[in-house]
Amino acid sequence: MKLRYQITVGLITLCIVGSFGAAKADDTANAKKAIQTIYAKVASAAAKKDVKGMMAHLAPDYEEATLDGVTFKVATIKAKWEHAIQSVKAMKISTTITKLTLSGDKATVLNKATINMVGISPRNDKDVILISEGTSEEQWEKKGGIWLEKRSKNLTLKQTRDGKEVQASSKKFKRP
Repeated sequence: MKLRYQITVGLITLCIVGSFGAAKADDTANAKKAIQTIYAKVASAAAKKDVKGMMAHLAPDYEEATLDGVTFKVATIKAKWEHAIQSVKAMKISTTITKLTLSGDKATVLNKATINMVGISPRNDKDVILISEGTSEEQWEKKGGIWLEKRSKNLTLKQTRDGKEVQASSKKFKRP
């Protein structure tokens, strides 16, 4: 009788622990799906050259850290995009989540992104093809049922202009 009781308690405990693990997996899958949907909205906004739409998912206190150690806040990023978008003819962004770790209402996302742009060279008014490929680590937070990106740190970056690799330094960018 005692053995039967222990087995029953053990099975109940296993079911509770198992359902908790399944619920956590569901939460992670839901967070991944929601954030990937946000990336799709950013891509759609980029195709329309809609800077406001591209930045709609950023928290008011968002910060981005570049490879060379420079940190930008939302206002500076918005100014950079508004300036750059003026010479863009077409833009396509694709972002894929490679890893997501969930802790309550916070998520750490590792992703791979590619930005393809056709722009107009300010030097000679000819088309230029710019491709930027990189990986980043992002911190997201869910507030009021909405995921907002709080921080992003670039981990890798490769940029080409008309097929030739270029080195871009964010330290050269003049803040508005």
